Formats: sequence, C-alpha cells, structure tokens
Amino acid sequence: MLKAFYFLVFLLSGMGFFSHAQNVSPLQGSISVARIVRVKEQDGKYRFYRYRNIEEAKPGDILEYDIAYVNVSKHPLSEIQILGPIPQNTFFYTGTLKTKNTTEMLASIDGGKHFSKPPLQKKVEKEGQIVFIEISEKEWTHIQCLVPRLMPGEDARVRYWVIVK
Repeated sequence: MLKAFYFLVFLLSGMGFFSHAQNVSPLQGSISVARIVRVKEQDGKYRFYRYRNIEEAKPGDILEYDIAYVNVSKHPLSEIQILGPIPQNTFFYTGTLKTKNTTEMLASIDGGKHFSKPPLQKKVEKEGQIVFIEISEKEWTHIQCLVPRLMPGEDARVRYWVIVK
C-alpha cells in the first residue's frame, strides 16, 4: 500500500521545506495530498469530494497533489519552475491539471532529469530503423510548470490528480 504520509515528508524535504533559518527563500511553498472520491448523488450527477490527511491509498484511488508557492519577497521573481511528482505506483490522470500563474507544462520520464512538452516521444529501433513512438502519461515521473513572473505577494499553484496502480 502507498503511504501518503511518507510521500509527503519525502517531497517536502526534497523541496527544501525543512531548511535552516539562515537560508531564507523568497518563495514560500506548500504541498498537500488529498484522496478524491466520486459519489453519485440522488439527482444522478457525480460529485467529487476531497479527503485530506490520508495515511494510505489503495489501487484505483485518485490522489490530488496541490503545490503552491507565494512570493514573500519585496521584489518580482522570474523563471520559477514548479516541480510536481508522479510517485512510483501511480500515473498522471490526463485532463486534471489546473494551474494559476503558469504558462506551460512539461513532463519527464526519467525521474525529473529532462523535461519536454507533451506528447513525449522516445526513439526505438523497429525493423532495423530508428523510429519515434509516443510515450503514454502512464510512464511520466514528474511534471513541471513554468511561472514566468511572480510579483510580491502573488502565488502560483499547480493541482493535478494521479491514480494509484
């Protein structure tokens, strides 16, 4: 089973949230993970509910990642990259990305070392020739959203869903 708490601690430590007081960043960040549950109401419509403070997730569960940064400095910031994890044993739920103050989304298939604009492709040899094939979102390991400029007090946000395998 997937332990969301450990993912959150790992992600927060990797994003620099547990830093020393001397190393003050002009960006203040947060990340949260919630379980999304779809419920059919009496009127026949489906409603989605968020449940925070989850401790574990099972195959088929939908998890929502919500990553936000606020410019806490007195100066505009530019060229900010918001990195969003797609944890092992999950895959990106296409069409769920919602952003604020970002311009484009890139994706990675190699643990966040390289990013490209979707659809992602890779080279394979087929019948003695090198061809490019499209890579499914199920193979993505990270997304990255670009924030061109963030004024003092402004925030940027990335929210997306993953499905547990």
